[in-house]
Parts: sequence; C-alpha cells; structure tokens
Amino acid sequence: MASLASVIEMLVKNEASLKKAEFGGYGVELSASQCEEIAKGIATNTNCQEIDMANCGVESESGQKIVDALRSNSTLKKFDLGYNKINGDVIADLADALANNCTLEEVKIHRQSTDYGAGNEAKIAQLWDKNTTLTRLYCTMHDRRCNQTCTAGEVRNKEISRRKASGKDWIDLDPARRDEYAAMMKEKRLKEEEESKAANAPISEKVASTGGPYTYKQLTCAAEFRPDDVDVKDRPKYLSDDDFKEVFGMERADYDKLPNWKKLGEKKKHNLH
Repeated sequence: MASLASVIEMLVKNEASLKKAEFGGYGVELSASQCEEIAKGIATNTNCQEIDMANCGVESESGQKIVDALRSNSTLKKFDLGYNKINGDVIADLADALANNCTLEEVKIHRQSTDYGAGNEAKIAQLWDKNTTLTRLYCTMHDRRCNQTCTAGEVRNKEISRRKASGKDWIDLDPARRDEYAAMMKEKRLKEEEESKAANAPISEKVASTGGPYTYKQLTCAAEFRPDDVDVKDRPKYLSDDDFKEVFGMERADYDKLPNWKKLGEKKKHNLH
C-alpha cells in the first residue's frame, strides 16, 4: 500500500496511474495542510475518478477548501466525505457545487459530527433542481420532505442515465428544459384537440363519388352530402376492412354469415341502415 504522502503527491502531480485516491484507510486524521494539498490536487487533477476521504477527521475549514476545489474538477465520478467533522453550512455549499457538476455519480456526505440543520437540508434538496448526473447521494437528513426529494432526484437521474446510454431523449426529465417540455406538450395537446374537433365536425359539403371505400363519417353524414354511388341499402360494404372491424367489432366474413335480420340490427345499431 502506497504511503499517504505519496498518494497526495500523485494526486497533486496528476499521475495518470492514479484512478482512485484512498485516504480513509490509513487510520489517521488528515491535517489541515494535508487537506489543503488534497484540495489543490482535486482542483487540477484530470485523471483520478474516485476519492475516499471517509472518517479522516476533516474539519469544516478544510472541508470548505475541498468544496471550492470540487467546483473546478470535471473528472471525479465518486467522492466520499462521510464520517467527518464538516458543518452544515459547508455541506450546503457542497450541494451548491454539486448542482452544477456534470461528472460525479456518487457522493457520500453522511454521518458528520453535527447535524446539517433544517435550512441546510433544504439547500441540499435544491441541488436536484439542476443536477442530472448524480445517481447516489448518501446524506443524513431529518426532514422527511428533503429525504423524499433526494430519493426522487436519484431515481430521476438513474432514468436519465439509462436513456442517455440507449440514445433516448430525456427532455421530460431535464429540469433545465422544464418550460420547453411544458410548451411542447401544450402545443401537442392543442394540435390533438384541433384534429379531434376536425375529425368530429359534421361533413358540410358533397363527398365525391370514387367507388369507395368511404369512411364511417362519410357514410353516416346527411344524405345530401353522401357520395352518389353509395347503395343506401348496403352501406357497410363501402367501409374499408379495418374500419368495418372497428365499427362492427367483427371481421367482414363473420358479418356476412349473420342472418339478414341480425345484419339489419347491426346496421341500425351503427346508423348504417
């Protein structure tokens, strides 16, 4: 196992071989100067993808430097700051940094020495208004609504990740495009309403005679507008096979097997007599 000093040095020097920096396995608390060096490394490193600083005795002042450094990092995917001594204000600032982060997928900030405080829990919950990449956030929350918000954010971002991987659109889940999606849905709804209104509007002009097939609407409109070549005694035969099945609920061949009295009943039932 590499020494603590060498791991810090590798992080600061941006060693390509360092993909995971583990500082929590040495059984010692990190000093303020060590945390400052780690923060410097985080700010400029472009190779390390995972950092473990769990249970390292990180104080709030050092935690703030790490948070500031995270704002500049665009490589890390996992970061563990759990079981430390970071106060709620710094944790809330970390949440603000996460709101604009596009690479971190898992973050642990749970079990600090003091509670975050109700106001800071609310600030943590607000990170989901922007972040779309974080799929797991370990945090110690006492407010039920904030907890629910965090859980919902994780579920949403996991779905976003799945859709991205499969090349599917996720505009309906993107908080940054919420207004755009709402406008798109409104436009779609209005278009459907217009199409439905047009489809249900009564025919008010003569339907040209083409020999068929004709739509159900064309065969049941006012007599003056129906095609001249329609045999009024046998209007069902002018329906397409698909329309016939939709109207009568049976295949044309099954209808043809019915006795005449039953055919007449079906035609009356659907206004085609």
